[in-house]
Amino acid sequence: MRGDEAEAIVQIAKEATKRGWWYSYRDVIPDWFETFVGFEGEASLIQAYQPQVVPGLLQTEDYARAVLGLPWQKLSDVEVDRRVKARLGRRQLLEEERSVSYHVVLSEAALHCQVGSPEVMREQMARLTRAVERRQATVQILPFAAGPLASSYGPFVLLDFPSTEDPPVGYVEHLTGGLLLEDAAAWHARTDRMAQEHSQRRERR
Repeated sequence: MRGDEAEAIVQIAKEATKRGWWYSYRDVIPDWFETFVGFEGEASLIQAYQPQVVPGLLQTEDYARAVLGLPWQKLSDVEVDRRVKARLGRRQLLEEERSVSYHVVLSEAALHCQVGSPEVMREQMARLTRAVERRQATVQILPFAAGPLASSYGPFVLLDFPSTEDPPVGYVEHLTGGLLLEDAAAWHARTDRMAQEHSQRRERR
């Protein structure tokens, strides 16, 4: 990465870490995720791939509670409740007048993975439909037939910013935290590849 690009990333990070709506949830939002939420709020284009579950920005309250309440998370009821509220707070990004484009590629597995009760899943599928109908998000489904290339990708988010002088930022989570990746060229290639796979699949139908 060139020096000017690194400097731009640092400046975006400074803007992103200014106090926002999430400040009151700092007790349940780790520092690394607080930085990501700040970046997310500055982005003009958010592209995400999720192979297992519906991404947080599109989750219903009950779906988010089921995900965050999984036993391995080892969270108290109070912590789950606080994290659910923080997750729902992020959704205001899609409802603001400020223009942000949200493009999600979901693996077909994410639609079949049972999270919570059947009623929770029905409500979640309805939420996805409403988000598309209201043009809050573009959602593409990557079918099982797309093969192992797509399924080999883990979840990731790619953020682009309004100014062309600000380089895109990639974000990935792992078991114990998350990483912001400054060299996002490979991530752009991934999103382009998955969009191509989706289009080719539709053409073969």
